[in-house]
Amino acid sequence: MTRKTRTGTRLAVLYCDVDAFKAVNDGLGHAAGDALLVATGKRIASVVRDSDTVARVGGDEFVVILDGVHHLTDAERIASQIHEAASTQLEFQGNTLNPKLSIGVTIAKAGQNVDDVLRDADDALYAAKAAGGDRVVVFDPDSVERG
Repeated sequence: MTRKTRTGTRLAVLYCDVDAFKAVNDGLGHAAGDALLVATGKRIASVVRDSDTVARVGGDEFVVILDGVHHLTDAERIASQIHEAASTQLEFQGNTLNPKLSIGVTIAKAGQNVDDVLRDADDALYAAKAAGGDRVVVFDPDSVERG
């Protein structure tokens, strides 16, 4: 966030969640779930630049930090590429998995702190999940009610 202010570039955050992960874990076992998570992480990393960050932050959630983004459309394009890469079939011990990924996208605004940016990306992810998952949703401050 500090470097963003110095360089004049923007920081985008993508909050990603593997759809129906529990069904894979419960139906095919934890080894299948682990294989799905490893494959998802590798697929996400294959799309982003070396200067970007991919981190698993929870059971089936990943956060991608895109550094040096110029426009929101750049972040949307990368999110779409991640969505496509992550949705490729995966074979595991004779089973075909058809992974789906929901992604929330936001771009840091002047004066925002890290927690606010992550919350915005998470809110966009929640909107993607609420709309049925397997999609990319960009954070829209006008559609979020906060107390």
